[in-house]
Amino acid sequence: MSETSLVAAQERTTTFAALRKRLDPEFDTLIAQYEDSRSALLPIITRFQEEEGYVSSEAIDACAELLQLSRSVVESTVSFYTLLFRKPVGRYMLQVCRNLSCSINGADEIMERVRERLGISHLETTEDGLFSYEEVECLAACDRAPCMQVNLEFLFDLTPERIDTLVEQIRAGTCTVPARAQTQVPERTWRLAPGGH
Repeated sequence: MSETSLVAAQERTTTFAALRKRLDPEFDTLIAQYEDSRSALLPIITRFQEEEGYVSSEAIDACAELLQLSRSVVESTVSFYTLLFRKPVGRYMLQVCRNLSCSINGADEIMERVRERLGISHLETTEDGLFSYEEVECLAACDRAPCMQVNLEFLFDLTPERIDTLVEQIRAGTCTVPARAQTQVPERTWRLAPGGH
């Protein structure tokens, strides 16, 4: 490992230790709310993701320690939920619904516009780390199709022009949807390689 890599790893360890110390009282309160401490896993993992922008390896280890679970149990839970990201993603996660109602009402045109405007495809992140894009199944807003979520906030009755406006607002810093935390610059894709890395 290079000296630069060692320094980065030490900084990461120090930063995560400070985060853990700050969040531990909150986690103690969460764990105390449940008869079975394992029930606190999702709230704790979600909280780590809110702070780091993704579920880091350190967060998985911390959850295993806090809840006295094996690392594999925590990893399997994290991998089950599509809204938990194992790798860093963009500050704005754009998730366009591609299910039947949205497709009938123009989702294909919306998805094409997003891909065109951002220069990325499904499960990819822009080089500046600002946008990540995912085509998702039903968002349960069929009456307002086509729809999408931006950092889990719904946008309804989409048109290509609304996509243009959204992208411009995010780039200008005037979007009303708050940005996600981002403690590490994301790679082009957040797909995990075989073996989970």
